[in-house]
Amino acid sequence: EEEGQLLMLLALLSLLLAVPADSLARDVGVSAIIEPGPPYVFFAGDTLIPRALVRNYGTEPARNFDVRFRIEPAYLRTAVVPSLAPGTGIEVRFDPWTAETGEFRVSCSTRLSGDENPENDHQLITIRVLRPLTLFVEPDQSASIEIGATRRFHFRAEMRGDVGDSVRLLPPAHPPGWRTEYYDSTGAALLPGTEWTELGYLAPQQRRTFTLAVSAPAILADTNLPTVHQLAVPAVAAGKPTTRDSALLTLTLVPGLQVHNYPNPFATRTTFIVGLPEDAVVGLAVHDGTGALIRRLMDREEHTGPTVIERRWDGTNRQGRLVAPGTYQYLLEVTRRDRTERILKHLVVTRELP
Repeated sequence: EEEGQLLMLLALLSLLLAVPADSLARDVGVSAIIEPGPPYVFFAGDTLIPRALVRNYGTEPARNFDVRFRIEPAYLRTAVVPSLAPGTGIEVRFDPWTAETGEFRVSCSTRLSGDENPENDHQLITIRVLRPLTLFVEPDQSASIEIGATRRFHFRAEMRGDVGDSVRLLPPAHPPGWRTEYYDSTGAALLPGTEWTELGYLAPQQRRTFTLAVSAPAILADTNLPTVHQLAVPAVAAGKPTTRDSALLTLTLVPGLQVHNYPNPFATRTTFIVGLPEDAVVGLAVHDGTGALIRRLMDREEHTGPTVIERRWDGTNRQGRLVAPGTYQYLLEVTRRDRTERILKHLVVTRELP
């Protein structure tokens, strides 16, 4: 009998140790708001899934109690927990909420009939929703550029939103033979990295100007000028969220005043390419080393520019006979706007005479 009483006392003692003296029979509460979570700063447009951890602190099962989630002033959702065992917790999820700019009070609460401890029924936090970081690069531009010329175009980057970030300029995509380089507002070259060029930190609402230098190909290879090329001038800010924008630079490639021949040296035939940026009267002639006229290929021809002119020469003189191998000169004379410009170059004939 004494042994039975001892066992009963031990069982009662273990029960008392398992249940704290201040435990209540009916007690559920909100342990934590999981989402929105730290650092409680978000951006407009973010989609949040409100979530909270609810726990049964009591010694009895809790059945059919409400959990309410509120984001003031407009969001209010209620979920019903069918059953929650003593000492256990559950994550309760609610409908998505799309963040809007502003500061919001976020609360979660439980409602259990006969709850004996209302102090843990409620959790409250405050969150901030910022305007998203948005980068603008402007303006779009259109211009013409001559073969072999370099032109500079001015752009500005602006950060809009409630936060700032470092801005990087990406290399513009351009056709083969073109070159581009970035400069800051003082005219100093911005040193390019392997993948981007650092423009620097832009605070909210801050603008910064930069310059893009574009160099067109120096050799006139395409006779179908003028041609139009579009270069995107992109920048990126890698904050949250990542944002990028591009200005569009539309360039019309026109021939500068130039002349060259290919092949050079040549054996049987060569082609002269003449580039004219505007209307002009054109003359083209081949001379020997003493300056004597060998063959006139263009004699004061009128051309409308911008345009590209081709002329072929088979290596014969004015009498139709093949010239001797050696070095010759060719002279381009262009008259435009009441002034005459001359370009003198050399070519080499390499064939053997029959």
